[in-house]
Amino acid sequence: MKVLKNIFYVLLAVVAIYIALCAFGPKKFATSKSIEIAASSDAVFEEVSDFNRWFAWSPWHKYDPKMVNTYSGEPATIGHKNEWTSSEMGNGSQEIVEIEKGKSVKTALTFADFKDAVSYATYIVEAKGDKTLAIWTMDGSDLPFFIRGMMLVMGGQKGIEKDYEEGLAALKKVAEAKPKKPTVSFEIIDLQDEWFVGKRFPAINEFQVDSSLFGSTYDEITKAIGGMDKVTGAPFAIGHSYNPETKIMDLEIAMPISAEMKVPARLSCSKIPAGRAAKHIFYGPYSQTAMAWGPLMEAVEKEHKPRWSGYEVYANDPTTVGNVSEIETWLIVPIE
Repeated sequence: MKVLKNIFYVLLAVVAIYIALCAFGPKKFATSKSIEIAASSDAVFEEVSDFNRWFAWSPWHKYDPKMVNTYSGEPATIGHKNEWTSSEMGNGSQEIVEIEKGKSVKTALTFADFKDAVSYATYIVEAKGDKTLAIWTMDGSDLPFFIRGMMLVMGGQKGIEKDYEEGLAALKKVAEAKPKKPTVSFEIIDLQDEWFVGKRFPAINEFQVDSSLFGSTYDEITKAIGGMDKVTGAPFAIGHSYNPETKIMDLEIAMPISAEMKVPARLSCSKIPAGRAAKHIFYGPYSQTAMAWGPLMEAVEKEHKPRWSGYEVYANDPTTVGNVSEIETWLIVPIE
């Protein structure tokens, strides 16, 4: 009888200690970890906003390489979702519920066995010059009282923090290994109204454009306006409705004039509207300006909203330069 009484007191003490641990244990999963990455903020954001890419750096996959993932929704948009089944990690899902393009992604995390317990993770990407500060935070659901002691005893909070640190280290490795996208610089200029005569080539692929098309078109425009003495500046070409995916645009090859004039029906007389514009000066062969347009538009659209079609001004005569690297082209993007 005395032995049973002693066992009872021991069990009572254990229960009392565990209740005390529950009282002092964490009320929820919550942590925040960060790391500096020698890569652009765009390169890092691309990784955290697309669940298809997580296998390369997420700490959860290492626990179960046989985990089956099913992805749905458009990456980097609200509703993009990853649902998984795993014998080691359990079944669950993670879905983007808030997003600020290029800056942050907030996800809702649930497990099949705890459908009412939703945890939120936020991935913050901050540009720091040519580097990026990546921040990963967790705001977990409230833990049941009697689970808190277990979390304290088993070091659950420290385990989560360790996973976060390892995940960020892997993200750093992946982002820094990605090819660096070319960057461009630009200045803001003021445009005046400028009349021009142009000829439009609708739905043309940029790879169909060559020097012979420009040469014959400029000859046609020059004759239509009455000679070169009517031209008031460098010739240019406008890329209306350019699609970066298909490389198709409505190309308009044009020459500037001093005032509106009547032209044959196959040509048009229009004007570039006055206002602000972003200007990048490109040096090199005309065939390579296409490689600069993508980075330029990406850089411009981070800070400004385009208000008209982008266009190229052929600032010098390629027949008068000693090397193709001296050919000068202005890439102009009118902005609001």
